[in-house]
Amino acid sequence: KITRREKVIQFIDRNLRVPGLDAALLCREVGMSRTQLYRLFQDDGGVARYVRRRRLLRSYADLSDPSNSMSMIAIADSLCFEDASSFSRAFKQEFGVNPRDVRAAAVAGQALLLKPRESEILVPTTLRECLLRF
Repeated sequence: KITRREKVIQFIDRNLRVPGLDAALLCREVGMSRTQLYRLFQDDGGVARYVRRRRLLRSYADLSDPSNSMSMIAIADSLCFEDASSFSRAFKQEFGVNPRDVRAAAVAGQALLLKPRESEILVPTTLRECLLRF
């Protein structure tokens, strides 16, 4: 049986490109109170932080795909970042590299190995999360 957290995570992953993806929408869609939702994501730094991290991970995957011809700006826009510079700053803060470097490595057929910050390591809760991490 799917847990409530897994249900919320699946909804988030299916809707990363929806601009209005926030706590209010999640509460409505999965049928839980704000307090319950915040409790589920307390260890992740909160709901907004979790959504932001998932969007950044998706952008990393998009930039790492040499067959994806979307520009960095288009990827940032599709994942609801305000502008290219805020996306680039958030990306560098999260992964320690610029999005441009990830795209260049992908085009060159190289992989960038990232060392996760210990304070930011999330324990995967689903098989999909495990696969997205590598």
